[in-house]
Amino acid sequence: KIHKFIFNDSVIVSAKDYTITTDTMHYFSNSEISLFYGPSYIVSKKNQIYCEYGWYNTKSDIGEITKNSYINTENYILKSDTIIYEKKLGYIKAINNVQLIDTLEHITVFGGLGEYFELKNKAKIQKKPILQLLLKEDTLFMHANQFIYQKKEKKQLLAYNKVKFFKTDFQGKCDSLSYNINDSLIRMFIEPILWSNEFQITADSIKFMIYEEEIKKMFLKPNPMIISKEDSIDYNQIKGKEMIAFFDENKMNKIDIIGNGQSIFIVNDDEKNNAKIGLNYIESTNLCLYFQENKLKNVTYHIQPSSTSIPYQDTKEEDRYLKGFSSRESERPKKMKDIFIE
Repeated sequence: KIHKFIFNDSVIVSAKDYTITTDTMHYFSNSEISLFYGPSYIVSKKNQIYCEYGWYNTKSDIGEITKNSYINTENYILKSDTIIYEKKLGYIKAINNVQLIDTLEHITVFGGLGEYFELKNKAKIQKKPILQLLLKEDTLFMHANQFIYQKKEKKQLLAYNKVKFFKTDFQGKCDSLSYNINDSLIRMFIEPILWSNEFQITADSIKFMIYEEEIKKMFLKPNPMIISKEDSIDYNQIKGKEMIAFFDENKMNKIDIIGNGQSIFIVNDDEKNNAKIGLNYIESTNLCLYFQENKLKNVTYHIQPSSTSIPYQDTKEEDRYLKGFSSRESERPKKMKDIFIE
């Protein structure tokens, strides 16, 4: 009378384009709804779904799975407390404790809501999402309003809006960001800024390359500027038309400045407790800066520079800063939790 069939032990359901295996199944023939109990798999050509409790309507091709549920796709694993699957639409909705895991790229995205669009091969994670990218001996944490993980011709991760990230010695902020995983290239858009140890790095556009879990190279143009704080009023500053920064073990060790190079350096007297004795303003078309232990070691000028030194006591306020200077230290995330502060 209730049109209920109970199947126990090693149940297999074979359909046209998927197979279900489960420990126990209750099937209601009037509604064509199946209930699964125990370890259960729904396997199709595009993905594999696992749960320990769930139901599936074979008439509408809509199901809901819970209890250790996940979907294993070609590119990543999507886990959640509850997953709703609409097969005809190729749409999956993940609710609460969502995890998108790419083990190959060492990326995990956590959030409160996830969506997966099968035909577009695209996943979206929202509701206080946070991304973890494992780098050598450290982890980069990133927050944005939403993350989109997709694969068209190439695998790509997008972050919108109010992006902020934290790593022990590397932090950043921008409006939006793209990570072309195949090219190992991260692009930052709209007022991007980076902090690397004592250096603040800005430009209209910032790109940096990650290879083998390390930051290798950074491209800044146009209007790039690097500043480092000397004390409460003075800053060392470098700007140019274009910059390329090189990293070794995630630490900046060289910067090439190409075109319109300008710099201001504070001159200190080593014999008088590092007292400030002057301000050195230099112009040179192309120059290289070399760093050691996160400190500027020396500067090489490819073309004869124009240099002006001003005794510190004669320094005026307008002499202290290059055009476009702006200290944004107050925006810098000092710890991982700060990435959630707007």
